[in-house]
Amino acid sequence: MSLKQRKIQILIVILVFVALGFIAKPSAFASLSRFMRRTYTMAAVSKEQVKFNAKIKATTKGKPATGISMRYMVPNSQSILFIGRLLVQGKITPDVAGSPLPSQIEISINHKTASGQIETLNKFKTNVQSTGVILLQNSAFSNFDLVNTNEVLDLAVTPIDKNLPACTLSISVSHTWGGSAGKVELEQFEEPAAAPQAVFIFNGHFIDTREKGKSLGPFLLKTTTQPGFQMNGTARVQARFEPDPTGVTFPNTIRVTVKHKNQKNGALIRTETFNVKMQPDGRVLQQSFPFTTQNTTNTPESLELTYTPVDRAFPESYAFVTFAYTPATTP
Repeated sequence: MSLKQRKIQILIVILVFVALGFIAKPSAFASLSRFMRRTYTMAAVSKEQVKFNAKIKATTKGKPATGISMRYMVPNSQSILFIGRLLVQGKITPDVAGSPLPSQIEISINHKTASGQIETLNKFKTNVQSTGVILLQNSAFSNFDLVNTNEVLDLAVTPIDKNLPACTLSISVSHTWGGSAGKVELEQFEEPAAAPQAVFIFNGHFIDTREKGKSLGPFLLKTTTQPGFQMNGTARVQARFEPDPTGVTFPNTIRVTVKHKNQKNGALIRTETFNVKMQPDGRVLQQSFPFTTQNTTNTPESLELTYTPVDRAFPESYAFVTFAYTPATTP
């Protein structure tokens, strides 16, 4: 059977199920229509992007040079990684000029089960020029993946063919939806940060409604190439939320709760909260907060985050959010 014939058969099956659902319960058709519209909207605008600029220790080839993991701990829920494209651009600047550099690095985004077993491997070989420049590269992200409660996503950068010298790594990695990265996606791709910082961008993700006082999360963040986070600087957030359906009012305040934990054994070190102010139309104007993982016992920290609407329910929305961290001093 040809690919065209298979596509026609799949389309007929889908239409039959849609028709049966409409006959049995018209509201089911309305729900399906809304789901399809939301999926189409997210596919048109969604991306996740990490921009990173920091000092990196010398690393043996085949070993991760830097990495971060996120454990998705939202109860009875799933996070979805859609088929799309991975865009990478950056530069490696060795501490000692003229040091040999790897000609390839690997960007990996791996999904692990709650017990730590590898569920899905996503590996992208990325070419590095002899000058350290990583030209914009565009690869297929071909695994559709569901991340369940207590499962983990690991993001890592690994030198492949040569050892990586001590250096400054400036890199931008973006995952977009859809089969190809067209003109719009390439224009919206943000280049690596020019100064030391870490930036996380989430565009077009759909957030279910949250009742007043009901949290979204938690999300547990860990470093994978050092004992714990080494942060002492400023955290910034800026966002806009587009409600669906429109005409609703957003809460005035979102409370972000950060639990600082011992990365080795999970023991709680301290808890702090940040109140993020929202505009009635869903905008979050840029707000800054001092942030540190330094503590009196020098215990390496992991970070557990939750988000809670304080004074009003949070409506179903498309989220366009940027989190950024800038160190207080340059190492």
